[in-house]
Amino acid sequence: MSYIKQFVQPVFSETEYTQIIEVINDVKLKRGVVTDLRHRQHVTELVASKNSVKQCSRCGSAMVMRETKRGENKGKQFWGCSAFPKCRSVEEFN
Repeated sequence: MSYIKQFVQPVFSETEYTQIIEVINDVKLKRGVVTDLRHRQHVTELVASKNSVKQCSRCGSAMVMRETKRGENKGKQFWGCSAFPKCRSVEEFN
């Protein structure tokens, strides 16, 4: 809290602040039946697309098909996390 309070010089003037608020309000979606319907359709599409994509059991990111480049399993395919190297989750390809 003290970090924020150390700043005393205003960043925006009152007129700039008012203009910013007006621009934001102009861009926002208007409430109504059509907006609700479009939102529900969008959420349904997102859920369907997430269900069709194999997800990482550790972090929830999408799993992608990869191929072993070296070693005794060279050339074999496996599922690897798309967040690699942050997440190193691997699953066998069935």
